[in-house]
Amino acid sequence: MKKLLFIIMVISFSLCSCNGEAKRQAEEAKKKARNDSIIAKKARERELEEAKLAFEDSVAIYVWGDAKFGMTKNEVLQTKAFSGASKYDNSFSMDFDKERALQQSIGLHHWPNIWIDFGGKTENEVVCVRINSSYNWKDFNKLIYDMQQIIKEFTSKYGKPDDSYEQLPNLRYRDLDKYRNLDNRGLLVAQWSIGSVVGENGIKHIGIYASPYVDNSYEYEVIIHNMGFPKCPKEKSKKETQEEKEMERKTKDALDNSF
Repeated sequence: MKKLLFIIMVISFSLCSCNGEAKRQAEEAKKKARNDSIIAKKARERELEEAKLAFEDSVAIYVWGDAKFGMTKNEVLQTKAFSGASKYDNSFSMDFDKERALQQSIGLHHWPNIWIDFGGKTENEVVCVRINSSYNWKDFNKLIYDMQQIIKEFTSKYGKPDDSYEQLPNLRYRDLDKYRNLDNRGLLVAQWSIGSVVGENGIKHIGIYASPYVDNSYEYEVIIHNMGFPKCPKEKSKKETQEEKEMERKTKDALDNSF
């Protein structure tokens, strides 16, 4: 009888041990599966982020249409966007028919003035595109509408703005009068930054501003520039260098005599 009980106890212990080992292995398998899933998810997120950065870097070089930052004046005139443009010193004005086509395509009340600016050491590098249009105070609602349409177009291409003026639908022309006679661009309505500091093509910045114009009129202005351009900055004049050194000296004196 004792021998039988002993055999039963041994068998029970063996079964318990087997069940415990199986359970432990099952738990380890589940843990490994969870870890593998987390690793795979992070790898996928990293791939998506790298793809996003690569796309933004490829887009950051374009200032408008097929025109790129850094292009020369002759190169710009060969683009579809600015072929037939009118030349004004260091700026070109887009062909009127193309401006008119843009107005109609996105449903603007006023046709936009589109300028491409050149700078750099030889003043022959694309550095900026400016878009603007002015409205009488009686047409202020049309100004609001046109800005909303422009924001909608940029949003469809670049996503939600990094920053925006949420009260735009309720903006009144009197709200912009405080910017009159001030040395700034006015009210920032929306802005985007496209690109990366680790990319090859810099970071493209797009800003939309609303401000007083002349007399009782108001305007919007879109500024598109890239801090990576010009590649060859214009050399400072002797006077500018002296003024910069003088400003640095005054700043240093101010700090030394503070607190």
